[in-house]
Amino acid sequence: MREGNTDLCLRCAAVDRTAVDRTAVEGLSGRRPTEGEQELLTLLAQGLTDEAVAKRLEVSVRTERRMVAAVMRRLEAVGRFQAGAEAARRLWI
Repeated sequence: MREGNTDLCLRCAAVDRTAVDRTAVEGLSGRRPTEGEQELLTLLAQGLTDEAVAKRLEVSVRTERRMVAAVMRRLEAVGRFQAGAEAARRLWI
């Protein structure tokens, strides 16, 4: 299957997440997120500020921002919104 077709399939599956075999999605996205990455992404998806996320994770704001930057690099995202969209596409959140 060509890469463009894969992207189209994943976009269609966003409408009904149960329509996509999780194993196939994991194969496209590389390894699954760590528990820490998953928790970070979930908190960000809830709309929490950096300060609130840092407090929940019991880390400094600077550490939380570094964690966000690392997840964004992993997702190849240039912004938080794109990172959230990519995490959702990969069924990480």
